[in-house]
Amino acid sequence: MIGWKSTPISNRGDCRGLDCMDFLLDVAAVVIPHVQPYPAARSIVICDNVSLHHAFGGMLKAMVEAKGGKLIFLPT
Repeated sequence: MIGWKSTPISNRGDCRGLDCMDFLLDVAAVVIPHVQPYPAARSIVICDNVSLHHAFGGMLKAMVEAKGGKLIFLPT
């Protein structure tokens, strides 16, 4: 189990928080290297339904599935 929480970026003008590309780059660096093909250990990635997790046409899902893993979203 990897318990990971991104750290929000500081103010960028009127923008606060972590943008979608920063999030995906962080996931690619921190989480994806540990994903194993399903049903092995570390083969399931669980996320809540925040819009950031669905960004870029499902890029997060594509990254997880490219490693053979499964992405599961918590119920809303």
